Amino acid sequence: MGTLNDEHLDWKDHLEKIRSNLKSLSYFFKNLRKYCDIETLKTVYYSYVHGKISQSVLIWGNTNKQNITKIVKAQKKNLQNNVLCSKPGFL
Repeated sequence: MGTLNDEHLDWKDHLEKIRSNLKSLSYFFKNLRKYCDIETLKTVYYSYVHGKISQSVLIWGNTNKQNITKIVKAQKKNLQNNVLCSKPGFL
């Protein structure tokens, strides 16, 4: 399934991998927004980012708040800086 865990089942390793993936996608979106309209960016965002976050969320979703906060911050940063990119009408 692609989940990483440790003996404490706190999912910290798995969530760190997700956060790392979100950071690498940030560069991808930064370049992609130069060539795509907002609708295309939305489609790509939901297919990549949402897919990464929602994978195994039923398993790791009950981890501590600190781990979840890291993912939420990475997601918001990616969304605000690279997908929205000051274009109206995203939501």
